[in-house]
Amino acid sequence: MTVQVQDHKTRPIQLQRGVRQGDVISPKLFTNVLEDVFKTLDWKGHGICINGEYMSHLRFADDIVIMAESLQVLSWMLSGLNAASRRVGLGMNFDKTKVMYNAHIKPEPVAVGEATIEVVQTIRLGRSNFDKEAARRIQLGWAAFGKLRDIFFSAIPQSLKTKVFNQCVLPVMTNKRKEWIGFVTGFRPVHIPLPRRPSPPSPRARPLNVLLVGFDSTSKNGFIRSMPVTFRSLQEDFGAVVMDGYNILGDGTPATLFPLLTGRTELENPDRRTSVSVKESVDDLPFIFKRVRSHGYRTVYFEDHPNVGTFNFRFTGFRRQPADHYLRHFFKLANELNKKNW
Repeated sequence: MTVQVQDHKTRPIQLQRGVRQGDVISPKLFTNVLEDVFKTLDWKGHGICINGEYMSHLRFADDIVIMAESLQVLSWMLSGLNAASRRVGLGMNFDKTKVMYNAHIKPEPVAVGEATIEVVQTIRLGRSNFDKEAARRIQLGWAAFGKLRDIFFSAIPQSLKTKVFNQCVLPVMTNKRKEWIGFVTGFRPVHIPLPRRPSPPSPRARPLNVLLVGFDSTSKNGFIRSMPVTFRSLQEDFGAVVMDGYNILGDGTPATLFPLLTGRTELENPDRRTSVSVKESVDDLPFIFKRVRSHGYRTVYFEDHPNVGTFNFRFTGFRRQPADHYLRHFFKLANELNKKNW
């Protein structure tokens, strides 16, 4: 192997051992090699059809999930992958390769060459002590972050800080070591009773998915100047509607969100500041997600920083869950875990 710098190549380097266990370059090496392997496979039209597009596999480094509509097709796909992998010096570990399928699949053996793949109902990955392992991984991540504190708090562009984080911190928490966080995966029949709701207003049209995304601490023009690629992607890739005529009606985030979510300014709504009353919550305010919920839609509301939430920082907050999915408790727990493992 040689390393090329511009037009010059180094002397040949003799490779005598692989990368160390947990090395951050290991996933990248597997990704580069397997990228070329999968380019040789003709799996077009195979996999699971989702909105007209076929998803045939998911992969990270040497962990691969292959999806097919029948076990016969799956066996063909596995055989092709095994042959293509061997051409670049890789081989499948048949002891760790398992097959799972649901009740809609006709059972039959899945064979790759002379090996028959074991069929299982559940798979346990890693250790069984999930909480301890998760805490250990978070602690390792914070330790790596602390070593690079000078870089993260320096004046270099945010894009470079993101690259440093993805290259040096994230792999510490999600590397390819055997003591990875454990999960149990499998198929089982589950019946979750849901409360009865009225049907959406238009029975002939498909209900809309409406997503309101707000960026705090920046103006619209500042967002366009500092994040032009994100702004263009929101418009072109996701069809976002930019509210050009909307502007702030007061000082602070509440002055922006109250009109957007209730149709009233902060002064037009009942006073729910903690300095005035701690008895009345903001539950009775006419939030828009309550209105669409009454028409049969599923709703979600959350902010990514619960300690300074718009309706919890200087307001009395919600006493009842405001939407079907409310992630404030999740983010509070995540913050507490981060503090314990700092």
